[in-house]
Amino acid sequence: MAILAVLVSVALPLFTNALDRAREVKDLANVRTVKSLAVAAILTNDIEPDNGWYVFAAIDPQGNIVDFRVHAMGVPDVFLKDGVFIETYDDLTYYILHLLPTDLAESAISP
Repeated sequence: MAILAVLVSVALPLFTNALDRAREVKDLANVRTVKSLAVAAILTNDIEPDNGWYVFAAIDPQGNIVDFRVHAMGVPDVFLKDGVFIETYDDLTYYILHLLPTDLAESAISP
């Protein structure tokens, strides 16, 4: 019993760290996808920015985007850390981004 307790106490933090890292990688990939979709929407619909764009996306656990919006933004959102907010609620992960005109230029340069 003691051996099992020691093994669990060693394995549990490793497993938890692996799950956290997997979530971070998934979120980073989803942010890139949302940014790409936003750039395409901005360029296609000619959405003129005042101070960048506000992008909202909701993604289900299977990776399907169930809601996606892009709006011109007048004032930067001070609640977004580094221009991004990610929250999971009711089996959906919500991504809120503040894109700047420089983000559009970088996307045009990147392959």
